[in-house]
Amino acid sequence: MYINVESFKDVSVCVVQSDYRHYYDYVTYIWASESPLDTTACLHTVTFPASYLLHASTPGHYCLLYFSALRHSVVGYSQQFTVS
Repeated sequence: MYINVESFKDVSVCVVQSDYRHYYDYVTYIWASESPLDTTACLHTVTFPASYLLHASTPGHYCLLYFSALRHSVVGYSQQFTVS
């Protein structure tokens, strides 16, 4: 998943059920790091602590939303994935 933002300091990664209606319907979220994994390609990685994912353990379809607090909008999303 690629998103186009100037800075990652205001971006959160949210786990939502795939039938979400609003980004406030998130199951959990974490702020993205400002430090890139690969400075050449500007790749970032986000790791959710296990305790953050307890609510996402319900079987179903989910996706990741990339939300910019600065823009007050969703700036990207992932493909749907299944938790079984």
